[in-house]
Amino acid sequence: MCVLGEDNEPVRNFIGWQDVRSVAEQEELFTVLSKEETYKEVGATQITQAISKLYWIKKHQPEVWAKVTRIATSMDYALYKFGADEFAADGSSCGRLGLLAVDDYKWSPKMMKILGVDESMLPRVAKLGEVIGHVKEDISALTGLPVGCPLCVGAMDCCCSAFGTGNYADGEVSMVVGTYGAIFVTSHKKVRDPYGLMMIKPYVPTQTWTIEGSTSCAASSYRWFRDVFCELEKAAGAASGISSYDMINNEIASVPPGANGVTYLSYLQGADGVRANPNCAGGFAGLRLGTTKAEMARAVMEGICYELKVVLDHQLKCGVTLSGIRLAGGATRSPMWCQMFADIFQTPILVTTAEEAACLGAALIGGIGVGIFKDAEDASKQACRIDRTFQPNPENFAAYDAAYARYNKLYDALSSGYYND
Repeated sequence: MCVLGEDNEPVRNFIGWQDVRSVAEQEELFTVLSKEETYKEVGATQITQAISKLYWIKKHQPEVWAKVTRIATSMDYALYKFGADEFAADGSSCGRLGLLAVDDYKWSPKMMKILGVDESMLPRVAKLGEVIGHVKEDISALTGLPVGCPLCVGAMDCCCSAFGTGNYADGEVSMVVGTYGAIFVTSHKKVRDPYGLMMIKPYVPTQTWTIEGSTSCAASSYRWFRDVFCELEKAAGAASGISSYDMINNEIASVPPGANGVTYLSYLQGADGVRANPNCAGGFAGLRLGTTKAEMARAVMEGICYELKVVLDHQLKCGVTLSGIRLAGGATRSPMWCQMFADIFQTPILVTTAEEAACLGAALIGGIGVGIFKDAEDASKQACRIDRTFQPNPENFAAYDAAYARYNKLYDALSSGYYND
């Protein structure tokens, strides 16, 4: 999210979705419109929504806010810089601002009034793939894109990933495990989580939505472990041309399911989704003098799976049914991690032929916009193929169930005291 001035350039740095500076501001906004009413209106109440961050700027940087003439998502700002004729973004991108009446795909007068902005300051909510400009000569010279290349409205990266796995049908389930971890259920009807915990966003096919539960640190948690603890693997990888992650994965494979009692909580940027709590922090438990780095590495990988299982368990509680989960993101590069998800979730994990599902999803949306594909169903059927299926191994269920129980007990113990302090 960024705020722009009269020249349509940022008046301060972008604020990222992982930023949790606006906890107090979110609570203050709930005194104006309750959490329940906010969820009914915009489909979310978490601080990953931009409205609380915008209010933070308004409250703490009034000199900056006085210059703001436009609020932009990454989508419409990037398209504008590439030469779009207007500021326009898709429903999923607009939905993360926390200002969209999500059921209607329209800006909410109620939420705009609370923040003190009007619709002229916001991007137009466009259809997926809609052409809103063409590459001009000066942009062509800078980028190498041909003059006249259509500029199409895409979608948020996670929505592109879900679509790139072939998720478009009502009730289809997909999971993205990248920097962010999320499980998406497609709904072809207006929907809410009866517990108010799952985020509802517009999706790729017209007038559809995703029921989304997330964790703010997924593969980014694994990357943190590599960067902090695995200098040797990084150096060896650079010298040999072998991925440092592959080296760590080989170490993880030597440790049995359950990581020999080591438990890792992946809340390096607070907890999101079901356990939304910015005070949560990451941590290891169960360490002993004999604990190895390999056990800690496995605990990190398992911990990411367990936090996503928390999301999945809640979605199942809400009535979602499973026949398998389509997986996208960096985790697809690790067969061991894919199998771990299948065993922990006790459901098949489906990996498509597209290694970069988000790029494929974005390309398909552009293809819909310029008429290569008739609609989302046509694009998905032509381009999305299942390459591998990881079937759950019942021999591992007991060990993972026990480790998952430890994970939840550790969270419960810390959330009742330590995190609150």
